[in-house]
Amino acid sequence: MTIQMENSHNKTYVRNTRTETRGQKRKNDRLMFDAILWIMNIDLAWSDLHPEFMPWETVNKGFLEWMRLKIQDYILLILSITVV
Repeated sequence: MTIQMENSHNKTYVRNTRTETRGQKRKNDRLMFDAILWIMNIDLAWSDLHPEFMPWETVNKGFLEWMRLKIQDYILLILSITVV
C-alpha cells in the first residue's frame, strides 16, 4: 500500500507502507558463498548448480550483487592469500 503525503514545503512524496516481505526468508550466507565458488571453480552454467545448495536463481542473484558491488575480485584475492 502506498500513501501520498505532503511536507511543510508543499512537496508531494509517496511513502511505501508495505510491511510484508517477498519471497523466502534469507538463507545461510555461507551456503550462498560456497555455491558461487563452486560454480566459478567447476565452470558450469548456473542452472547446473548442485541441488545441495540453494536454487540456482538465488545464487545467480547473489553473484550479480557481487558484480554490482565490484567485490568479486577482492574476495578472490583474499581467498588466494596464504597465511604462514
